[in-house]
Amino acid sequence: MLALSYFCKYRNIKLKYYIKPLPRYLKQNISGNYKIALDNKTNFIEIDDFNKINKVNSFFVNQGGKDYYSSYGFQILAKEIENDVLSYKIKNPYIFLPSGSGISAFYLSNYCSIPVMTTPCIGDEIYLKKQWKEIGVINKIKIINTAKKYHFGKCYQEFLDIYKKTKKQIEFDLLYDSKGFLSLEENYNINYSKNYNIIYIHGGGISGNSSMLERYNFKEMYK
Repeated sequence: MLALSYFCKYRNIKLKYYIKPLPRYLKQNISGNYKIALDNKTNFIEIDDFNKINKVNSFFVNQGGKDYYSSYGFQILAKEIENDVLSYKIKNPYIFLPSGSGISAFYLSNYCSIPVMTTPCIGDEIYLKKQWKEIGVINKIKIINTAKKYHFGKCYQEFLDIYKKTKKQIEFDLLYDSKGFLSLEENYNINYSKNYNIIYIHGGGISGNSSMLERYNFKEMYK
């Protein structure tokens, strides 16, 4: 959403963004990515059934980059990572990134010679593999997880704790990266994690932390 809003702003393109009905709290306390997208003149259209959308004279971008067109960018990213590994002489590298749709992990594993590991943040391992099958042949991507199941978008004290812990060096996003770091911590002693140098792919998204932290404050969890 945020990337599309900036793209359309600088290209002077009108953007209609269809979205499920927004929470009342967010409407009353506009913040985070939603506020930035509004500032970029995004026209949000709340809808409960996406089949009602008029698709005439429209170009649709699949959610989560689940589109062949996005593969070009990952070819470039894969080459950049390989060059950095050579430049910094990183031995036994292993790429790790948390997954929503899982498309980033899928394309990186396709175009990069370095093995890829991920954890599902939306759904589970079955969901991830279903997404991958819909766009191509599944490569050998290692999937790790946490012992506890987490619902995407909900506030958890352990997410907040690891966010504050990692923020001492660099800020990561609360939705995906918190689950990512928890997965790495829980699986560290397993040989494929302990014996490799993990290259963690920062997924961005920190502009959305402000609205997430407001939710934690509302629940009196952020102290």
